[in-house]
Amino acid sequence: MSAPEFQNQTGNQMVLVIDTCYSGTLMQKLIAPNRAIISSTGNGLAYYDRLQKQGFSRFLASGLLKGMNFFEGFQYASQKQKQMLGNLTQEPQLEDGQNGQWLRQLFLNGSFVTGDLTLAVETMPPSLRATTRDCPYRGPHFM
Repeated sequence: MSAPEFQNQTGNQMVLVIDTCYSGTLMQKLIAPNRAIISSTGNGLAYYDRLQKQGFSRFLASGLLKGMNFFEGFQYASQKQKQMLGNLTQEPQLEDGQNGQWLRQLFLNGSFVTGDLTLAVETMPPSLRATTRDCPYRGPHFM
């Protein structure tokens, strides 16, 4: 099913992220109502760090998972990509038909902020402490 067919059948809005060389050249062909397009580059190369597994779409996803809206995520990814590239040039592009206003209101799965909720045991009563003899597994990885 093509993007236009999907939107016609569902009435849903769509954000299309394209992270490939020369992806900005596709934007004019893909612009439509209720569709935002984020391109990792214009009419140039798209770079990816294979060793660190970092690139524009990865930076964008990271920003979105931190609770940023799509516009903030785009800015975050653009800045991180620029830092990664140093002297190389890559110019990400964005089009939502509203100068970024729609994407400022759009969040991944709603407007929320994630946080680190790692739990830590501060004290443990002696009755709850286990010893190695309490554990049936005594392999090399048991502490």
